[in-house]
Amino acid sequence: MKKPISNIFLTYASDALANTEDGLTTTEIGKYFSAKSLDYNVDVPHSKAPFTNVPNKRTAFLENLQKFNSDQQFEIIAELIEHQRLADLDNIKDLKSKLYTQYPDYIPEVKQRLKSELVK
Repeated sequence: MKKPISNIFLTYASDALANTEDGLTTTEIGKYFSAKSLDYNVDVPHSKAPFTNVPNKRTAFLENLQKFNSDQQFEIIAELIEHQRLADLDNIKDLKSKLYTQYPDYIPEVKQRLKSELVK
């Protein structure tokens, strides 16, 4: 059985992906979570910028992410760490490493095989 993705990890991911200097913009966060909300039929609290009832975009990102189940959270984080503007940032590379190391049970079977081939 897969262990749920911890709130500490979700907070870490939110801080990295919605970082003030080089993370996703408020508009990008709103649009992205609106699309995922439709895909998974999940209501998210922050889908349209500006986010008025939270202190910052990292908090809005986290509160949105918490509405999804762990499989969906993993998929969302895995998708966003590959975003062309973010993928080469050191904090995103660190997040990617931690995601796949701490939650390997969520890695799709095809990626697991590819990862094991790279290790050989």
